[in-house]
This record gives sequence, C-alpha cells and structure tokens, in this order.
Amino acid sequence: MSSAAERLRAWGDGQRLELLPLRQSSREVLARSQVMLLIRPHDLPRAYGELLLLPPPTLDALVLSRQLRLCRIETPGRRGTVRCLERLPLVVEVRREQLLLRPQQQLEPDGAYGLELLLRNPLQQGFHPLRLFGLTPERPEPTYVGTWLLQTDVVTD
Repeated sequence: MSSAAERLRAWGDGQRLELLPLRQSSREVLARSQVMLLIRPHDLPRAYGELLLLPPPTLDALVLSRQLRLCRIETPGRRGTVRCLERLPLVVEVRREQLLLRPQQQLEPDGAYGLELLLRNPLQQGFHPLRLFGLTPERPEPTYVGTWLLQTDVVTD
C-alpha cells in the first residue's frame, strides 16, 4: 500500500471524526442488506468533482464497485425513509482498496445525495467504517468529508 493510501486509511486517528448518517436494512452478520449512505446538504462544504471512498478491510472494494449507485434524494427526517428521486450516472474506478467515484455531473453543496449499496454484511460483528473524501482540481490532497459506520451484530432468537 502506498504512503498516501496509508495516510488516508489512518485518518481519523486522533482527529475529529465526522459521522454521516446511513440507513441499513439488516444488521445481522452475513445477511443481505440494502444500505443507503446519506450525504446531506451541509456535509459537502464545496462542490466536488470526484469522491474517494475507503471501505474497511472487511468489505471487498471490487464487490462494492459493482453494487454502488448514486442518486439525488429527499432530505429525510431523523428516522424517515429515504427515497431516490433521480439516479445520477456514476463511474466507479477501483484503485487498490479504494473506490474513486466520478459522478457525470458535479455534486452541488446544497444537494442531498445517497450512495445505494446492495451487499452481504461482513462476518465480523462490530462497526465497519467507510470513509469519504472529496477531490477538487484545485487541491491535490483529498479533503475529508465524513465517515459512515456500518454495524453488524449476531442475532439470537
């Protein structure tokens, strides 16, 4: 792994962690789950041309790249359901353990967006962080946007 990737993966250690909301259909270990990673209007401080998503080692980046969709959403309430208003074209490139997301139109700071995933939950129970960074042509270094925490538990009847 390159030194830049190591710095990105280690980001958040000793730093302020910005938690982003998500909706997850199932938290059971190894269950199929539909996950909506939410990006609210105030989460994007500026318009980004590209996004960098760093999944945890417990999730396969290649599998995630095939299951990822971007859409414009209604801003939900605290526990409200999330509706996809419009699917946005998205090009996903896998770079080592990172996903480079290139929306075909720029994500505006005042818009609400969702990254929709269909996945099988990891075998390990606990929290699985997905870190999001924004990329702009003006700045060569990625800007930290926030972290989603997928949660998996062992369900006992």
